[in-house]
Amino acid sequence: RGALVPGYDFVHQTPSALDDEGHGTAVAGVIAARTDNVEGIAGLCGSCLIMPVKVLDQTGVGDDSVIAAGIVWAVDHGAKVINLSLGGAGTIPALNDAVAYAVRKGAVVVAAAGNSSSTVPFYPAAVPQAVGVAASTEADRPYSWSNYGSWVKVAAPGCNLAPVLQGGYGSFCGTSSATPIVSGLAALSVGVAANADPLQIEQALEKTAVPISGFVQYGRIDALRTLSALAPAPAPPPPAATTETVQGKVTARAPQQSYTRTIQAGRVIATLSFKGARTLSLTLVPVSPTGETVRTSGASPLRLERALPAGTVRFLVRGATTATFTLTIENLPS
Repeated sequence: RGALVPGYDFVHQTPSALDDEGHGTAVAGVIAARTDNVEGIAGLCGSCLIMPVKVLDQTGVGDDSVIAAGIVWAVDHGAKVINLSLGGAGTIPALNDAVAYAVRKGAVVVAAAGNSSSTVPFYPAAVPQAVGVAASTEADRPYSWSNYGSWVKVAAPGCNLAPVLQGGYGSFCGTSSATPIVSGLAALSVGVAANADPLQIEQALEKTAVPISGFVQYGRIDALRTLSALAPAPAPPPPAATTETVQGKVTARAPQQSYTRTIQAGRVIATLSFKGARTLSLTLVPVSPTGETVRTSGASPLRLERALPAGTVRFLVRGATTATFTLTIENLPS
């Protein structure tokens, strides 16, 4: 409930894309079953939205050209991840073109490798722009029935609990079950890295995969490592505040002392405490970039505070008679 956006049924040419076979319901549940509702299972992306696009009939059969049309329709209506838990041993240019079009438009295309224990390429999983998915066990071993080979990019758990069309939940096995695991992770990746393109998400899935020798090109996907690879780098900590204390002296023969300092953008507070004279003056001069000079004078202590850009400032302490002083300079970066 609340997980669907409008889709389309290309089999019956109607906007109502109802599942009459059960396969799509199971796939959708693996991807986006709602979480924290004390019901059933948790999908890989429990907050994701499913756009149901029906391209196979109630017996699970469909035409490549219809599948291609469904891919294009989904992408044109805003889909960011295309899950294709389907396929066959052959392909047509229209299907290849549809996958390539989806990727150009910013969608990640994830497709099942098939369940024939074969190394023969299975389409659209073997289309270069797609992420082909084989099925692995909990022990990171290949399922005996899964297709495999260098044309398959990654693997994912091949038996998962999923919703059943008639109600309840049951075991759902096959590369059709492994594929929505990858699709769900791809969808989470879009959320973590909204500006990442399909190639960057695919590379994150592949480079962080756990190798399974002789099975697939890269390995079994690793959700934590994939999302960590895509997460934006944490912002650097703000510059630390600095405090510097300078002690000095002015006399009738040397009435002024000057101190030049480099500051970071933020607030600058200068405090002058002194003894031996009734009054002194304190001046703050922005040197680079130049800015308004501010000055105060009077009895101890004196205080100046300014918000300044990063740069160089000069502090001038001036008096007409002998006085010892302590100048405290605080820089509070913004």
